[in-house]
Amino acid sequence: MKNMEVKIFRKDQFDQNMDEIISAIKFFGYGDEDWCRKIIPGSQLFALAYNNGEFAGFGRTVGDGIRFSYIVDLNVRKSHQHQGIGTKLAQELAENSKTTFIELTNDPQFPWLKDFYLKAGFKLSEGEHVFKWPHK
Repeated sequence: MKNMEVKIFRKDQFDQNMDEIISAIKFFGYGDEDWCRKIIPGSQLFALAYNNGEFAGFGRTVGDGIRFSYIVDLNVRKSHQHQGIGTKLAQELAENSKTTFIELTNDPQFPWLKDFYLKAGFKLSEGEHVFKWPHK
């Protein structure tokens, strides 16, 4: 991961970085530009990862900005998976959140994600599907 960079954008930075954020969202097929512009204001943070200068993945948080943040849309390009990029994105989003609680949920359809979240440093709580960042 020597050549990996993670850029964190806060709400007040979205406008000046809109093209880069929209490009990341569209890369993973979430929607067109209009759809992207609708979801961006509901976000708290965006994290974009670059590996050797190439776009590698992104994630974002949503929440009230004070008490709760949820990590959502965590994606890493297939060609960059298994290199620690997803872990770094999740950790950077959790560490840069200004909220008291940082959570994410594990979709039961993807049981392998449980190991990923635990490896990233999250602690399992509330049954088998909710993970909390332990450092807050």
